[in-house]
Amino acid sequence: MNNLDNYIQQLLSLNNPVIYSFVFSILIVGFTLLVFFKVIYPMRASFREEKQNMLLEQAKLMALFAELDPDPSLRCNLNGEIIQTNEASRKLFAKDNLHGINIKHLLSNLNRNISDIISRNEELTFFENINNKIYLVNVRGNSSYNFAHVYMNDITKLKEYESELEDYKEKLRTLAERLENRFEKQRKEIASELHDDVGQKMVLLKMKISQLNLNDKNGLYNDFENVYGRIRELSHMLKPAEIDELGLKFSVQTLVNKVSNDSKLEGYFSYLGEEEKFHPEIELCIYRIVQEALTNILKHAEASEFSIQLVNDNNELELIISDDGKGIPQQYFKSKDLKNYGIGLFGMQERVNNINGTIKINSAPMEGTSIIIKVPKQEPVYEEKTHTNS
Repeated sequence: MNNLDNYIQQLLSLNNPVIYSFVFSILIVGFTLLVFFKVIYPMRASFREEKQNMLLEQAKLMALFAELDPDPSLRCNLNGEIIQTNEASRKLFAKDNLHGINIKHLLSNLNRNISDIISRNEELTFFENINNKIYLVNVRGNSSYNFAHVYMNDITKLKEYESELEDYKEKLRTLAERLENRFEKQRKEIASELHDDVGQKMVLLKMKISQLNLNDKNGLYNDFENVYGRIRELSHMLKPAEIDELGLKFSVQTLVNKVSNDSKLEGYFSYLGEEEKFHPEIELCIYRIVQEALTNILKHAEASEFSIQLVNDNNELELIISDDGKGIPQQYFKSKDLKNYGIGLFGMQERVNNINGTIKINSAPMEGTSIIIKVPKQEPVYEEKTHTNS
């Protein structure tokens, strides 16, 4: 017992250094706590307050900009409830107070959950019809402030312009179709006149010349023979008579052979599928496209050979035109509707559209060109439209 008392007295003695260490530690901890609560904590609280004030000022500034915006805009919270509007939005929906209304009650085409858009910082764009006007609506989520900003832009006039433009395009297309029909009819009439009238007269003149006793009869006879041959070529260009008489396959085969012989290019033609008679407008269109394609190959491709392939499938007719030339410059493919390809290819596009077909062009520099055209075998719709409009 005495030993224990002695130990406690020594431990609590002022001469014990442990006592000084313990007191010193308490003083350090106390000083640290005093500095934290009297200096650091107030500074952090002040910093948070200043940050909140700054955010509040930014929000007020953003609200001011939104209020002055001539386009309707509003904000909604995670529940989709409107928390802020501007004057333009209140006028649009004819309400002085939109606060608390769910955004989906105003925008029927909003098909996403607002909370998802906000939490993921996503952006959504769609069209909305409001008061007989068309608005482009942009919804942008902001997870930092837990709201979504909804911006509405009136594009009614733009849509009207687009509709008018499409209407004008359709009228121009219809006019082009009617003109093409009239031109084709005139071609046939001129071809018939050249073949039936002028051609027959040239034959009679040739017979008369052959009966005359002239010194240069052979030279004159050859001149007439050349003129007569040229008339037959023009007649054939204006109206390929063999299409009506012998069909598309023989007509394209004849055209390929003639171009190959005249140009010294290697030309190949193949026909796959059952041979049949197609609608006259489709046959003439395919023939004209082949004519135009071969003209382009001769003028621009610098090719050594070409091929024409016709494939008669169950419901459609496929035309494949290819060459081994220098290809179409790549910048031409950056424009829409083939309008920069030149009159030839653009004309092909229009002809294909007129018979409800599709056209695809594959080309690369120095690797040749292939044109793939698919046409449904039913009667072209545009012919009926031409009849009804005439």
